[in-house]
Amino acid sequence: MNSFWQSRSAGEKRSLMLLALFSLLLAFWYGVLQPLNKAILQQQQEYARLKSEIQWVSEAAQRSGLVGSQLLTGDVPTLIQHSAAQAGLNVVVTPATPGRFTVALSAASSSAFFSWLDEMQNRGLQVSRLAFSAGSAPGSITIATLEFAQAGTHD
Repeated sequence: MNSFWQSRSAGEKRSLMLLALFSLLLAFWYGVLQPLNKAILQQQQEYARLKSEIQWVSEAAQRSGLVGSQLLTGDVPTLIQHSAAQAGLNVVVTPATPGRFTVALSAASSSAFFSWLDEMQNRGLQVSRLAFSAGSAPGSITIATLEFAQAGTHD
């Protein structure tokens, strides 16, 4: 190899070095940069697709009532009691575990109670446990167990 190089003129050496440099640049371009740019573009497209799917699932969950449409702020037990009072219900709220609240309530009008539950769900509280039976008066129910969990809280 050394004799091959030594037998070349200065112009040929320069041309061979430029050809080698060009070949290296071309190999770097097609071997590294092009695949890297293609992978980055695919990841950006995948990110945009996943982001739109997450938004769609979140909106569908809110439309179906699986999660609340509003974020809870402030003292949640006070919020529950205030909302129940506005619905005409007398409740006592006890925090059970972080993000979970036990609600004591004896008898209530079924329409007022279920409207209130719907409002609580829209505010970001899910009913995690509920046991009730028909009350003695027409249109009333007796609530044995009621527990709320903040949306996003898992067992």
